Amino acid sequence: MHAGTRQADGTLEKSKTEAMYFPVSPNSEHHDLEPFNISALHHIHFTSEFCYLGSFITTDICDTHDITVRIRKATQQVGGLTNFFLNKDVDLFTKKLIFLAIPVNTVLHGCESWALKAQHINKLQVFFHRSIRRILGINMHRVEHDHIKNEHIHNFFRCC
Repeated sequence: MHAGTRQADGTLEKSKTEAMYFPVSPNSEHHDLEPFNISALHHIHFTSEFCYLGSFITTDICDTHDITVRIRKATQQVGGLTNFFLNKDVDLFTKKLIFLAIPVNTVLHGCESWALKAQHINKLQVFFHRSIRRILGINMHRVEHDHIKNEHIHNFFRCC
């Protein structure tokens, strides 16, 4: 077992091995737990979240953190691809394929195990609306001025 060890100055060195405390009830108060002593030199630290096979597991056993992290990463990817998406020489179908291949795969990785709530679906829809508008070069000013609905944007993007 790889646990934390006490250094010469008396501080604890953190290791890869950590424990997670799951409260009996979601409403239970979660206090920072002290490191679990294995011996005088070895300790296991507690964590409130950890990444396992690319998905985040938290003490509240909810997928909110994992979904938020995935949306953030996919948004960064869309931002990194902005020059490509705004390039007039690239056809819309190619842009759509790149969007589906990179950011959509990132945001939906592991989704088969999610227990979605209405707030999660809303966050995902906002990500998709914002990303598709960016790909099409439609800013919020134009949406408001031309009264562009999300359904129109999705239908146009779907048909390309």
